[in-house]
Amino acid sequence: MEILVNWWAVVTAVAASMVIGAIWYARPVFGDYWMRAAKVDPTEGAPAVALSLTALLAGITATGIAVGAHVAWTAFGGSFLLLSLTVAGVAWVSFTAARMTTHYLFENRAAGLMLVNAANEAVTLAGMAVVIGVWAPAGLS
Repeated sequence: MEILVNWWAVVTAVAASMVIGAIWYARPVFGDYWMRAAKVDPTEGAPAVALSLTALLAGITATGIAVGAHVAWTAFGGSFLLLSLTVAGVAWVSFTAARMTTHYLFENRAAGLMLVNAANEAVTLAGMAVVIGVWAPAGLS
């Protein structure tokens, strides 16, 4: 079986991920709370390195959604958009939210911080899935 991936959709999904993150963690949205709860000092760290690695990791995630959606489409047919959203939803529930919650429980971190981060992941995966699902590889519906 050949797995078709629209690489332009993957790159666009990465850009969407970065925009969602920039808005989500902006100070007026959840940024102030997030920095306090996560004990992040905005004057420390290497933002260029963090942003570059974040984009690379978002590319891995977007590729996973695209591959999963194509495998699901091959198995079930139907709407590529709906399958992309389903793959992202299953990934969020079974991997992101479940594993993230485990870490927060053992790290005894604030529940609000977990909710802000987990909700960001849900919105980000959904945004990526919409881009990938709307921009299906040639020949898919």
